[in-house]
Amino acid sequence: MKAGPIHYLIYPAVVCFSLGLYAYSLFTGVALATGAFGSVVVGALLIAAFELITPYDQSWTPRPRDVWNDFLFMAVIQVAVPRLIGLLLAVSLAERVGRAAPLSGLWPHEWPMFAQTMLLIVTADFMRYWLHRAAHTLPILWRLHAVHHSPDRLYWLNTSRFHPIEKVLQFALDSLPFILMGVSPEILGFWFVLYSVNGFFQHSNIRLEFGLLSKIFSTAEMHRWHHSQTPAESNTNYANVFILWDRFFGTYFRPLARRVGDLGLVYVSYPMEFGAQMKAPFDGKLYK
Repeated sequence: MKAGPIHYLIYPAVVCFSLGLYAYSLFTGVALATGAFGSVVVGALLIAAFELITPYDQSWTPRPRDVWNDFLFMAVIQVAVPRLIGLLLAVSLAERVGRAAPLSGLWPHEWPMFAQTMLLIVTADFMRYWLHRAAHTLPILWRLHAVHHSPDRLYWLNTSRFHPIEKVLQFALDSLPFILMGVSPEILGFWFVLYSVNGFFQHSNIRLEFGLLSKIFSTAEMHRWHHSQTPAESNTNYANVFILWDRFFGTYFRPLARRVGDLGLVYVSYPMEFGAQMKAPFDGKLYK
């Protein structure tokens, strides 16, 4: 079936709506954490609905055990541990530190809020690119990151599959440096909403068309190849938001003549259950 206007509009419409909802929550005085989490939840629900309306691949429909384990990852790893605690910690620290932050002089506090937000998003995404790339090249980091690559099908909820130690490393790069520079918590919230909703889209099982957006943003078209079972294909497209990093540093991959094949890991004995994956990075026998 030929792509229609809806397939081009889903991604920009949901991302803009989520960011707009967060901005509106700030304008109306809603608590920052509530506004940020609420905007992400709304974005996630819309993405889940579009998976039902216009799926990309019917064979990627999650099994009941996938949904259960991915729900545990979302509840424990993405919300309870680093996202809820991490965001609240980031907000609390940012509010307490403010202009008195030890590295405050490195941040252009006099810039308009929009310009500061764009600077944070570009800088944080740049650092996340290099962390992600290192997670595929350094064995000690790959053992942590393999948890994220374990699913053999993609859908919105399994973007949450991360080992908690890796989430701590991500927080140390994309939030803590900006807190130490005294960046306002409202600006940190924009980054949180953008990378969360974009991450759901990267894993989504939605038929999407991106047009010119795919030349700038790290969309599902590229990220599906990043989850290929073939290492030469999965060791590409590391960017979280801007695919420009992969273009600049030679890790861009997007074949147009075929669709991605098998997904997941080549390790035949790699566990899929939540509890087992918490221990997997420390079992060297799994990676042979």
